[in-house]
Amino acid sequence: MRVDSEDDFVPPASDTLDRNDLTPGKEHLRIQIFSGDEKKPTEETLLVGREDKDYFYARLATDEGTFKIQKKLLTPILGGTQIAPRSCARPRSGADRDQRGRRRHA
Repeated sequence: MRVDSEDDFVPPASDTLDRNDLTPGKEHLRIQIFSGDEKKPTEETLLVGREDKDYFYARLATDEGTFKIQKKLLTPILGGTQIAPRSCARPRSGADRDQRGRRRHA
């Protein structure tokens, strides 16, 4: 996933996260990517917030820097469904994860 241009980065302000629904726990969608191996797993989390025209506001969970991503970039993940405020693409029961939060393989 990438940002199209430098214009897609949102200037920092004290209310940026609140205004764009990117405060932890208030995001509309949370996408977690796990990679690496069992000895050294890596996790990246993308928080997706407010929708505006043809893009969503987003940020990495580890960084408060906010940027805009095109809606079409999320189409393969969402499968054409709409993002409703504070919804999840897939409910997380935790049953498919081990104690460290890594996905269990069947």
